[in-house]
Amino acid sequence: MTHSYSYLNVPLHFLADGSPYTWWVGKANEKHYYWGGSGPGIQKCACGIERNCTDPKYYCNCDADYKQW
Repeated sequence: MTHSYSYLNVPLHFLADGSPYTWWVGKANEKHYYWGGSGPGIQKCACGIERNCTDPKYYCNCDADYKQW
């Protein structure tokens, strides 16, 4: 099964206190806090893991708050 998601100007990761800002719900109704080519506990998207995000201050392009796709 393939999943996809799209977002614009939506921070996905963690608030200043370290709590998750967003999540997705799995088929067994469990919350997951990882995104875009990452895995549980990593707290980065694929671009953060590969160190090629648009803005290197962030671990996911969506967290950079740019108003473009």
